[in-house]
Amino acid sequence: EKDPIEWNGEYELHGFYKELLSLKKFHPALRAGDNRVSTHILKHNEPDSVFAYQRVTDTETLTVILNLSSQHLVVHISDDSIQLAMENRRHELKGGGYVIIA
Repeated sequence: EKDPIEWNGEYELHGFYKELLSLKKFHPALRAGDNRVSTHILKHNEPDSVFAYQRVTDTETLTVILNLSSQHLVVHISDDSIQLAMENRRHELKGGGYVIIA
């Protein structure tokens, strides 16, 4: 028999997931399974702690930078193989933080 799950109405990540779903709804470049979307992994100075990528459609370019560590980091995007849709290549991210640049 399965262990019962007690739903108490307090969900630690509820706001985070709600924000992610909202971003996906308003930005077609974040939708999975669309052949018109291309993904490029970005080079940067924190390869062990940060995942950075760019998603591109015909109408939108989004850059996503995720800090997967618990440490405050300064991330420098050093990828010159693509044209970034942002002037600032330096981003400060708190532990577990992220930035999405449209």
